[in-house]
Amino acid sequence: QTGKLKLLAVTTKDRISLAPDVPTMQEAGVPGFQMASWQAVYAPKGTPKPILDKLAAEIAVILKEPDVQEKLGKTMGMELVGSTPEELRALMATEIPRWAEVVKKSGATVE
Repeated sequence: QTGKLKLLAVTTKDRISLAPDVPTMQEAGVPGFQMASWQAVYAPKGTPKPILDKLAAEIAVILKEPDVQEKLGKTMGMELVGSTPEELRALMATEIPRWAEVVKKSGATVE
């Protein structure tokens, strides 16, 4: 916003509210490119489903709070979702293999 840095593109599927005039990588000419970070809250294995559902519902409510929207959404540019445990499981089922393949192709190793 100060002009000190020129954003060329965002890596997410859609443009972000923090920089709505900045194109996505796909719009900028890199077909199929999509990468977004994500955060999640986890509970210990075996936590009863009603408790997981309650936690997910409460987190979704918190993410809609104006101060949270302001800080995380507008200031930090995060897309606030507040999904269900099942939706998170589905996301992880696609993201983990995807990034495992990227790491494998990169040749990166744990030292």
